[in-house]
Amino acid sequence: MIVVDRVPIIERLEPDRYVRIRNYVAGPILEEIVFRGVCCTICMCAFPESNLHAYSTPAMLFSISHAHHAIRLIRTTNYARRDILATTLANVLVTGIFGLYAGMIFTKLGGIVSAITVHVICNCMSLPDVEAILRHRYKIPFFLLFLTGMGIFAVAVMFVLV
Repeated sequence: MIVVDRVPIIERLEPDRYVRIRNYVAGPILEEIVFRGVCCTICMCAFPESNLHAYSTPAMLFSISHAHHAIRLIRTTNYARRDILATTLANVLVTGIFGLYAGMIFTKLGGIVSAITVHVICNCMSLPDVEAILRHRYKIPFFLLFLTGMGIFAVAVMFVLV
């Protein structure tokens, strides 16, 4: 077990045990079964000539399903609506790109376990802290660098998909 300052790293990521179970066990398993196991499989049967549809449709649905985090930000913070919108759009972008990546892993490796494993690792690493970027003094350059990095990763994933 990885320990930092005598506290297991998993508890530093999320102190509430039930939220940890949701974020690092149940969430990845259920999301991968639904979005990769079901949606990717249906899209591969519906569009056998195009892997792009098999990856992109479930990835889009996966990313939209994560837009609900805006409600938490509205209820628990006093951020400007513009910052909440930017944070939500960035999170939707990141989860959409991850959805493409997970779909590629699912179809190329032929199993759900690899997609679940990558999802658990990604959740443990966490999303980039867009909220901190937006509070930073140089938020526009940092946010542009973040978007540039996501764009480069998306292009790299697309090259692998084609």
